[in-house]
Amino acid sequence: MKINKKKLKYASISTLFIAITVVMVVLVNVLVGIVSDRFSLQLDLSMDSGYTLSEETAEYLKNVDEDVTIYVLKHKNLVEASEDGVRLSENLARYNTLSGGHIKHEFIDPNVQVTFYDRFPNATKAEDALLVVASEKRYIMVPESDLKMQVGTDEEQPNKQQAIYQIESAINSALLHVLSDQVTRVAVITGHNEMDLPGMTNIFNGNGIEAVSVNLLTQDIPEDVNHLLVAGPSTDFAASEISKIDAFLSQDEHNLFLFWNPQVSRLEALDRYLTEWGLRFESMIVMDEQYTLGIDGDNSGVFAIPTQNDLITMPPRNSQQYLVSITSHPLSLLWDEENDRKVTSLAETNRDTSFAKVIDDSLSLAAARAAGDIAGPFSVAAVSETMVSPTSGRKPSRVFAIGTTYFAREDVLSASFTLNNTFLNELVSYGSPSSETMEVAPSIVKGSYDLNLRAATVNILFWVLVVILPLLILAAGIFMFIKRRHR
Repeated sequence: MKINKKKLKYASISTLFIAITVVMVVLVNVLVGIVSDRFSLQLDLSMDSGYTLSEETAEYLKNVDEDVTIYVLKHKNLVEASEDGVRLSENLARYNTLSGGHIKHEFIDPNVQVTFYDRFPNATKAEDALLVVASEKRYIMVPESDLKMQVGTDEEQPNKQQAIYQIESAINSALLHVLSDQVTRVAVITGHNEMDLPGMTNIFNGNGIEAVSVNLLTQDIPEDVNHLLVAGPSTDFAASEISKIDAFLSQDEHNLFLFWNPQVSRLEALDRYLTEWGLRFESMIVMDEQYTLGIDGDNSGVFAIPTQNDLITMPPRNSQQYLVSITSHPLSLLWDEENDRKVTSLAETNRDTSFAKVIDDSLSLAAARAAGDIAGPFSVAAVSETMVSPTSGRKPSRVFAIGTTYFAREDVLSASFTLNNTFLNELVSYGSPSSETMEVAPSIVKGSYDLNLRAATVNILFWVLVVILPLLILAAGIFMFIKRRHR
């Protein structure tokens, strides 16, 4: 059989080109996989650049050398079904690439992966938790409400909605916490028949603050503690305990969170110390003739609204949301500014419907309003803080006084119509000591301009341009070769 050298030559060349093309496709695929783990291949063409991380964050991520996993507590399809979820998903992808693969993320469906919470038990108790950010050292929950705050209509475009996204800021804060060598703690004070407030300790935990128990009669306050939690004591404090609290609060950015016991009238030593901070719990019980809770068979209720002040910034609430308790002691603010301390009311009851009764043995929480009862409004939460000069370099310490432990009761915290969880989170956030931070401006979105080339889009373009199109060209070449060969 005579070999056609010309056909053999063309066949060899075609085979060589086919082999080279296949090898190039494989190499490009491998190379893109390697590069995408180190560099971001996503393009952000959105008008607000909402998918691009800030230069400060990018610089921080370059130096991350510990592994962190960000768990998203929703199925991926549910997350990416909304624009908010797409922004979150795309931001998380960039954290992975900019950190050289150290910061990974996983989508978790807790209803399917039922053992997930065995590793992170507090995540089940954190209201609105969407992310669990975990390192080998510790973990922290990030509520969904921390990632976005709706702010209503855009002034420049009245027909457009404007929103502020704080995804980057929230994740940065969580990363700083889980990667820090030291962690802030709250000392839960014991020894006075205090009430158990797991809802409040969960709020501390959700803000990255670990709880430890301390008996002031037998123990000193650990040096790594920045907060004290006194939850409804029913017996008074000794002079030595008051001295320890006073020495603790003389330090910069140290805070006392005090919830009064609704069944206790006076604790003389603690009362005297609080007056030095301009605060006094009155021997009265606040009620409201318009609202009832119906909890534990009681028909009473206290519905308060956070005050407008320069300290605590609460997100917008709807008309049906209140700071809620079964009852509360009212707080008297003894001064506004005095003795280097400033006192501010943080929550007040309704002016027209709230009233208070002096505590006596016959008092029932279901008692109706009667002649002689004191009319509202009443302050049921306040803060007293030391005043420091901006040039002194010092930071204020604070006493947060809350009229009742009921404000931190778990069933009240979890109710959708209450502001309690948000309110107490804001207090903890406001009083938290300074730590390493990254100041990142929020992303302001006016309308919906989604021009981002997402990871999925980039993958599709890769397969079309790098794989499918060359293979089609290759197939066309083979077809033409075979067709011409048989001529």
